[in-house]
Amino acid sequence: MAPSKDRLAAATAGLVIVAALALLWSGATPPVEGERVTTSGAAGTPAARPSLGTSPSPADPGRLGVTTSGWRTDFSTASVDLAEFIGGGPGKDGIPAIDAPKFESLDDARTWLADEAPVIALEVDGTARAYPLAILTWHEIVNDSLGGVPVVVTFCPLCHTALVFERQVDGVTYDFGTTGNLRFSDLVMYDRQTESWWQQATGEAIVGELTGTRLPFLPSQIVSLADFAVAYPTADVLSRETGDLRDYGRNPYPGYDRADEQPFLFDGVVDGRVAPKERVVSVRIGDEAVAFPYTELASVGVAHDEIGGEAVVVFWASGTASALDATNIDEGRDTGATGVFRPSADGRARTFERGADGAIRDRESGSTWSVTGLAVTGQLAGERLESVAHGDHFWFAWAAFEPATRIWTVSGAAPDPSPSETDELGRLLPPEVDGLPVRSIEVDVERVIREYGGNVDVADLQTIVVRSGVDAGRFRMVIGGAGDDVRGSVSMTLFQAPGVTGSRLAQILREVALGVPSDSPTALISKILTIRDVAILVSSSDPDLHRRAVEALESAQTPDDA
Repeated sequence: MAPSKDRLAAATAGLVIVAALALLWSGATPPVEGERVTTSGAAGTPAARPSLGTSPSPADPGRLGVTTSGWRTDFSTASVDLAEFIGGGPGKDGIPAIDAPKFESLDDARTWLADEAPVIALEVDGTARAYPLAILTWHEIVNDSLGGVPVVVTFCPLCHTALVFERQVDGVTYDFGTTGNLRFSDLVMYDRQTESWWQQATGEAIVGELTGTRLPFLPSQIVSLADFAVAYPTADVLSRETGDLRDYGRNPYPGYDRADEQPFLFDGVVDGRVAPKERVVSVRIGDEAVAFPYTELASVGVAHDEIGGEAVVVFWASGTASALDATNIDEGRDTGATGVFRPSADGRARTFERGADGAIRDRESGSTWSVTGLAVTGQLAGERLESVAHGDHFWFAWAAFEPATRIWTVSGAAPDPSPSETDELGRLLPPEVDGLPVRSIEVDVERVIREYGGNVDVADLQTIVVRSGVDAGRFRMVIGGAGDDVRGSVSMTLFQAPGVTGSRLAQILREVALGVPSDSPTALISKILTIRDVAILVSSSDPDLHRRAVEALESAQTPDDA
């Protein structure tokens, strides 16, 4: 049943009050023409947001566009819109996980891998192991144990996400396989115990019995086989004896990592601040997420920063081949390797820099350090820096799940967004409606809910956020308006929730409107539009002004009328 106009209008009226509340606590005045006001974050930098944790909520299995045949998953429980899953080609376990991994020595690995071959380096409690991307590209998941800890080593070629997790939660060890499905181009895993579905990029269960459960991240890094061997000369390497016949060493995605090309099977909006498939070192500590573009790091070799109140240092070194460039992985172009560490050794803080000879040294002792965090020469030779969990994502993939990311640059200036792919929500608003300038404000949704949650009007907003399944800190809301004393005003409220489609948000808005009493005293006219992953609620008491606003939005974009 569609919501009546008066119910939808009453819901709109409550949301408009939210903007006034935002202005009250911020002490701001209404923005002038052309000004875009945000309530937090430095200029040019999205505000830091809380983690992606979500809670189970009722789901509509009818929205699932992939097969449920052969699954015992509880599809009635999910933290995301089921319509966001798409088939990646192979079905369930069509890309087989490695469940009984075998290993070989570094010497044996070097009989088929070049020194530049990219491997996932993992160390747990003093025990290290290398997992060649020449193998992971074909399997994507390895269920293993290292240093007595059950681990799952994962690699999504489409997102260039090599991430390692503990696979034991609350005393239960889970075994993982591939669903054959993707969400925002990223690998969707499943555990064989409950067949819940897990997002590889976040390590979170998003569908099924375990929805909301998170796997603990373990520090790992992509480095060359040669760098790994220097750091861990007695370690072993995942063997090609997997039980499956695959052309290990051949890249099934040749040429895929061109930075400026659009990602494959990605149903989302690319954040234009960085090229879509530019590699970035991705770090989240506490409430802050930061991306370090490889192109920036390569120019200096070392980046010192503070994330979530903690000091970190990022190394970049040449010598590692891309797994997604040439047909033969070992012959891929040199993209370099990275490591993220606590900048402290031998009980004191260290300042690192790259010298004219290309070596990384700390100023205090003059010792040289490898990209694995090992001091290889000098006074501190043999010392190791403490690793920080991080990823080496394609930018589009990191930004899809961490849209509020701050981007580190050598100059300290925020990169300019691409005009065609900007993530600035307010740019969807027209500059004027029927000659009246549009003014806008971005609402800090989390703060409004926290400080005014008891207000009946804010309750509607809180309901929308909860039903979206996204943290309030990551939910974005921009309210734009135009008007004068003669014709009244029109409001255009934009809603965006990372990972949620515009059509789903529109559906949530209708559901919330249905809860508003039908006898609410209001004469507002309201309509919902969708533009990509944004839902827009247009409301006015003047029919002509309302129509002009809708036309202005539709002429600037090509929205689907929700």
